[in-house]
Amino acid sequence: MDAKRIIIFVVLLVILVFVGRRAVKAWRKYNPRPTFQTAPAPAQPAPAAPAPASPNNAS
Repeated sequence: MDAKRIIIFVVLLVILVFVGRRAVKAWRKYNPRPTFQTAPAPAQPAPAAPAPASPNNAS
């Protein structure tokens, strides 16, 4: 019974992570800049350069 609960917990955790990542992607599409990242403005241009190169970001 203990092993069964651990397996169920891990499966639910993996599903939660995948759903959460998809939700974050959808949220970033409508809100490109999170509220906590607005303060360090000079740090924004650095990660913006490699973003168009990744094929995952283009979709």
